[in-house]
Amino acid sequence: MDEGVPVLVHATDPYRRLARRPLNFWLSVDSGTPTALPLGGPSRLTLPPGRHELRFAYPVPQDDQDGCRILVDTTAGSPVSVYYAAPLSRSQPGVVGYQPDPRAQRTGRALRVANRGVLILMGALVLLGIVAVLAFLLQLG
Repeated sequence: MDEGVPVLVHATDPYRRLARRPLNFWLSVDSGTPTALPLGGPSRLTLPPGRHELRFAYPVPQDDQDGCRILVDTTAGSPVSVYYAAPLSRSQPGVVGYQPDPRAQRTGRALRVANRGVLILMGALVLLGIVAVLAFLLQLG
């Protein structure tokens, strides 16, 4: 009896560290009911041999048009790996493919660096404001 073909889904959220975001994404197979799966290490699915459509949605599927899709062919019987990167905003579908998306990894790193730069700049402006207030108070006194 054939038990099916393993499909490994590697899902990442390169923007997770920048904001509080859900830890799950939604996956439906062949227009079935969406299932919440965790971001991070691979999630394992077992699909019967044949062609299947996987639909990814993040953070919550709204309607049938949400998310991104990929066709997976399991007729050969060998395991299949799929890589999904969550989108930056709710209006984007994300990126799915058979290889990790280097743009999503670079964008996540770039946003973390920009976030640190903004924090450093804000800290410097606050410090400058404190110094200006202290200088003003010393002139009054």
